[in-house]
Amino acid sequence: MIWRFGRPASLIGAVLLLAACAGDNAVVQGPPASDQPDYPAGFTDGCSTAQAKGSKIPEKPHRNQTLYDQSEGYRAGWRAGYGSCGGDDPLRR
Repeated sequence: MIWRFGRPASLIGAVLLLAACAGDNAVVQGPPASDQPDYPAGFTDGCSTAQAKGSKIPEKPHRNQTLYDQSEGYRAGWRAGYGSCGGDDPLRR
């Protein structure tokens, strides 16, 4: 097959079609979880949980369960704090 550039309109149309399809997967997202207001509280609680884990007395996780269930920022902060302060796998908690 010989490719002919005599049909620029077809080529332009194909490029525009591909560009339109690529844009369909774009999702509007909010700020990163670390920029959300509940992130620092989650980080502190996650870190406290990881530090308490090393003690000989078993403790329940330091966690505001309502915020953990409802706030992406708190949940991300808790996981980051837990991992940063010596916790093994924050997704199992």
